[in-house]
Amino acid sequence: MRLSILCILLALGAAPAFATCPASCINVPPPSCSFAATADTTLAVPSCSNALHAGFDIPQGTLFLSAGSPFGGCTPSVTMVDDYVVHGPLGPEGTFGAILEVTESWECGITPGSIDVNLTEGTSNNARYYMKIWDLTCYLGPPTQTFELYVPLAVSPETPFRLSSEITFGMGQQQVFDAHATLRFTGLPPGSAITSCKGFVEGSVPARPTSWGRLKAGYR
Repeated sequence: MRLSILCILLALGAAPAFATCPASCINVPPPSCSFAATADTTLAVPSCSNALHAGFDIPQGTLFLSAGSPFGGCTPSVTMVDDYVVHGPLGPEGTFGAILEVTESWECGITPGSIDVNLTEGTSNNARYYMKIWDLTCYLGPPTQTFELYVPLAVSPETPFRLSSEITFGMGQQQVFDAHATLRFTGLPPGSAITSCKGFVEGSVPARPTSWGRLKAGYR
């Protein structure tokens, strides 16, 4: 059975090292999901966007989405997902967390639109930013802004935890949206590090970290 699954993954072009890591997705719609560590896609979808550019780079902790809509009514999104683990000790409870730094910009259209950004640990530990782009909010406010989402993390060293970063646009008619985000961590003590299943590294990685295969086996 294991051999059959491996053969299917190889036939689909998925690297065996990624088989136990979560998939990240670009949704126009329909969604296009990948086990790869990076993606960079440019699409022309007349019913949604005449210039959609989306992607993610898990080792760098970045994701982005740009779209211009002639008609509106669609909800393109990009979701970056991976499993992370802390190597070394953590500080006092409540001092460690994940931060998503976001820069967004927009051009006003003729019908309402929205920008929705989420940073989620697991299924329920969530930080969200939602902005409706319309009317006075759009025309009188600055056409660009930067903000941060923060999620506190109560995790244990050498125990994987899952983080999902997502940008979603609710496209109005003749609107143009752009958003770029970068994931980082705060409260990591000196001498400790954090790595991910697909190559993210922050801090000084120990000389002999636990292998991801062993960590995933314990995680399940």
